[in-house]
Amino acid sequence: MDLANGDRAGSAAMDGMAAIDEQMRGGYFVAAAEAAQRLLDADCAPAIHTARAPQALYRLAVCRRHLGEFDAARRALDELAGAAPDFARLWQERGHLAGALGQREAALAAYREAVRRDDALLASWRGVAALATAGLRREAGAW
Repeated sequence: MDLANGDRAGSAAMDGMAAIDEQMRGGYFVAAAEAAQRLLDADCAPAIHTARAPQALYRLAVCRRHLGEFDAARRALDELAGAAPDFARLWQERGHLAGALGQREAALAAYREAVRRDDALLASWRGVAALATAGLRREAGAW
């Protein structure tokens, strides 16, 4: 692939990300998941598999979780972990997924890892606070 085609592919991937974000904001998770998967499978895949694949995989996992497709969400997160283990939102989404599955300790550990990697992730801080507060309430109720 020449540089000009690579630039076009990268631009198309970024346009695709913006469309996925818009669909997600609107609650159109099926359409967003399909778009994220198409982006991962597209001819421009070499361009996104460097810097943009983590973004597409993250969005795919978020959509799958919102759709209740927890196994598919976990598979996307596992693939993301293989591609970009330092991607902080990977850990945030693992926290959200664990929370959706009722796995409090795993959720708390994932949220803590997310904020360790990026302390600007407010949703992860909220997850830590909510789970820590719930734990304190439970402990207080046991007295």
